[in-house]
Amino acid sequence: MATSLLRDQSSSLLAPRLWQWPSSRLFSSLLKPRGFSDVLRFATIQPADGQLTPADFRFKAALVANTASTCSHASQLEQLQTLHEKYSERGLVVVAVPSNDFAGQEPGNADDILKRYAEFKVTFSIAHKTSVTGEEAHPFFKKIADKYSTSVAPTWNFDKFLVDHRGEMRAVFPNDTEPLMDEVVTEIKEVLEELPRALEPGQEMEEEEEEEYDYEEEDEDSDDEDSKERGGVETKSQ
Repeated sequence: MATSLLRDQSSSLLAPRLWQWPSSRLFSSLLKPRGFSDVLRFATIQPADGQLTPADFRFKAALVANTASTCSHASQLEQLQTLHEKYSERGLVVVAVPSNDFAGQEPGNADDILKRYAEFKVTFSIAHKTSVTGEEAHPFFKKIADKYSTSVAPTWNFDKFLVDHRGEMRAVFPNDTEPLMDEVVTEIKEVLEELPRALEPGQEMEEEEEEEYDYEEEDEDSDDEDSKERGGVETKSQ
């Protein structure tokens, strides 16, 4: 099982938590696909009264973070916004999931939360405040704990989870790993490179026509060159 393997590896590294591994890539390389597409469902306060469903993540990658806007890591919201602005058109969906589970650092109702997130100029999706630990946890986080362990599920604000377009958990980044660190950006880029690319309507036909046209032009150029080699006189078969 992936969980026992991870625990054995972590003990050999004298790491009390999986988060403290030297590389998220080592972590993700030992994770087996667990199928998280079905739990990528979030009711949102931004957009207001919205719903993110598995269809919204089709052919896309998801970066889900359990957040708290009065936490000392709250400045990571700005970095998550940077990732959203830079990679959303390439298929990255950033989702903040506010939670009051850790030290009560996400107080208030939806309006209070939106005001605080606006201070960080957040425009990506914000889910309703919810629990991310224990039996009452949102299904996404509960599945992480059930399939791996509670050490892989959130243990503090701003743990970050990268899921690819197949629904596979590709990497988990600890709360003290900032979103714009090289290891995070590199992992995101690799996942985005794997996304299937849909052709625009008529694109394939246009490319074929263009290739045919270029081929005909090339033939004409070849005939001209042959004619020049023959002194400008074309020979015809009798």
